[in-house]
Amino acid sequence: MELAVYVGRNQVAVLERSDAFRHVMTYLPKTLGEYFVSLTMPVRLESWTWPQGLHPFFRQNLPEGPLLTALREQAGSLFDGTDFSLLALVGRNAIGRVRVAPEGADPFALPQVFELRDVLQGDNSETRFLELVRRYAVSGVSGVFPKFLSAAPKPAHGVDFEKASMRLARHIVKGSSNRLPYLSLNEHFTMEVMRRAGLPVAKTEISEDGRVLVVERFDVDASGEPVYGVEDFCGLLGLAPEEKYSATWERIVNTANVYLPADRKRKEFDKLALHILATYVLRDADCHSKNVALYYRTNEDVAFAPVYDMVTVTAYPDYANNGPGMSIEGRKTWIPGKSLERFLLVRLGVPVKRQVEMLEKLGDATVEVSKLVVAAMKSYEDFRDVGKAMLHCWNEGLNSVRDTKSSKASTKLGKTIRDAGLADHQRPKEKKPSLGRSGLLGKRGSI
Repeated sequence: MELAVYVGRNQVAVLERSDAFRHVMTYLPKTLGEYFVSLTMPVRLESWTWPQGLHPFFRQNLPEGPLLTALREQAGSLFDGTDFSLLALVGRNAIGRVRVAPEGADPFALPQVFELRDVLQGDNSETRFLELVRRYAVSGVSGVFPKFLSAAPKPAHGVDFEKASMRLARHIVKGSSNRLPYLSLNEHFTMEVMRRAGLPVAKTEISEDGRVLVVERFDVDASGEPVYGVEDFCGLLGLAPEEKYSATWERIVNTANVYLPADRKRKEFDKLALHILATYVLRDADCHSKNVALYYRTNEDVAFAPVYDMVTVTAYPDYANNGPGMSIEGRKTWIPGKSLERFLLVRLGVPVKRQVEMLEKLGDATVEVSKLVVAAMKSYEDFRDVGKAMLHCWNEGLNSVRDTKSSKASTKLGKTIRDAGLADHQRPKEKKPSLGRSGLLGKRGSI
């Protein structure tokens, strides 16, 4: 089987699996240079061969977790378990300007239309949401938490779908789970801190019951047509998705240096510096190489994509003691000392004074959003434990990054926590593994 590769509305290449491991992408003759599939694979006569599995670019949008399970259930014998066949199933509805479809198939056929009202105003229990995931499974969106892409319906004559359907032109719909309750509210507020601190972020909207997050895609135009290429750093670094935590911030910067236009680097590295600082302040232990990306229309306007998938993961007991997702100077610790300051200064060229200004913006934003978190705890009673843990994580974050111990923001956030009666939070104790003894064995001395 061959897969046709499209950039926008133009078929530009053919992708095939030559054996069990090797995959080959070949550009069609006379393909223009502007229709490159990936920054890592510019247009050329020679084929692009990847010896071990599917090319990293094509793997970046492959679904994981519940969405992958749902696809297996639906596809049955059509899905042979390989990344190549998975791409054939989901490649027409992925993030970015590249579409992939089996030869002869319509690459622009939309999956069944999804009505956002169903989740914004409906029942969003874990069981109900997983039913929706199964129904709308044919979408290419990576990540282990339940989420899928919504299709954009064609407006009927005389109907304003933007108002009636809450801006249905291409969204990502994400749910929560019983193990990670109110993950959607968590992400919504974490992203809101970053937005108020001055970072471009993906726009989010929360459902009435607080359990589902609707994220507006930044790779499409007003009509829902994908116009931006999007490549995460896992793919840009040539890593498999399961290697996403093995990247380092040094490697991210080195790779960005290759693709960012020279006249944009100062502005883009300032954005990256603020993003990195935010991961420490907001305790996002899940910021890995798939959650940082470049986007572009051409290879002359490459920039860091708006921030997405930012969550205060350490607010959940199972992840409370996790460190940062990627290391700086070989260390993954929430108390970076001078290493973080030095990294931002030397690697990104951000002066210490500017770093302090960025931290002040983040501090002010956490104080503003903390009030929204407290209000949400009153609206959603079951959110109380998660919301309280989030605020304490943010306070710890502010107090562990340089020059914030004496900041007004930390003092104000502490006051918000005390005034809301949330000062009694106890951090979960780190679980120490028991060496040399199976957890399935009974206690010593038992009969």
